[in-house]
Amino acid sequence: MKLTNPIPNSTLLYYPKGNIYQGYGENVALYLAAIGAKGHTGIDIATFEGDKVVASHNGTVVEVKYTPTGYGKHIRLISPQFPNGTYYYTVYGHLGDIIVKVGQEVKAGDIMGSESNTGFVISGGNQYWGNAPSGKGVHLHFGLRILKDAKAGYQESYLGKGYSIINYENGLFGCIDPMPFFGKTMLKLVKEKDRNATYAVISGKYYYIGEEAMGDLVGEGLASWSDVQEVDHPIQLNGVIK
Repeated sequence: MKLTNPIPNSTLLYYPKGNIYQGYGENVALYLAAIGAKGHTGIDIATFEGDKVVASHNGTVVEVKYTPTGYGKHIRLISPQFPNGTYYYTVYGHLGDIIVKVGQEVKAGDIMGSESNTGFVISGGNQYWGNAPSGKGVHLHFGLRILKDAKAGYQESYLGKGYSIINYENGLFGCIDPMPFFGKTMLKLVKEKDRNATYAVISGKYYYIGEEAMGDLVGEGLASWSDVQEVDHPIQLNGVIK
């Protein structure tokens, strides 16, 4: 089941093509120091203060909370169980107004709150927002986990029901990249200034893409030469896509 864009006014492409200013798995050093995660645990979508934030899928609101040093005002939503026994578990962070309550049933596209910058926010002037414009860091943090009914091991409980988080030991507390669930298959592509080599960013790691491989990706509609972005920092290679 595809997810609905949680900010309908946004374009789910990386800045400057769209409104995603920080991707999943990026900025490992920052998040290791801040929360012990091996990278950013979701995607940051930025439009404007007060923009509507909607449910990305049908489900039950299981948490409405304010954590000043974390997601700020945020919502957690769990979907009905899918035929394969799993559930979507999404978080909507750094909100302003929240208009839903714990236990409330919502449908995909229902308004739940508004975009803001509550909690621990990295502003537009910070290096970790790359070439995004300066600002106050107004954005939605959107995260996704996949749950199953509670089994032995790490569990969380909401509204009297226990769940296990699939792949909780993945270094990001079970959070996974939500982009494929929106039907977005375009790779994030970068290159260093004054160098022609192209790299794909996958889960926060850089992989060199050779000319032949890049041609195949373009041919399959998974990438475009016009989407390659320049970066200021030296690229540290993690692997090779041939």
